[in-house]
Amino acid sequence: MLDLQRQYATVGEAIGRAVADVCAGGRFILGREVAEFERAVEAETTAPVAVGCASGTDALWLAMAACGIGQQHSADRRAARAGRH
Repeated sequence: MLDLQRQYATVGEAIGRAVADVCAGGRFILGREVAEFERAVEAETTAPVAVGCASGTDALWLAMAACGIGQQHSADRRAARAGRH
């Protein structure tokens, strides 16, 4: 099972310092930490580009858009509403 208390015991102080650093610097959007995160993801996954997102929903939307998913579906819905489908 996932033992979050044990995990937090090992990384909690580092997380607290990182959050305090971001808050103290007012870097809530973009900034050095996001760039470092994106580079780390690129290195770990061998992806040519990584993009930090505000949420899991944003990440899924970006991935689907990159694959072209949803574009045709939106056009189909508009056509159906207009009675042309």
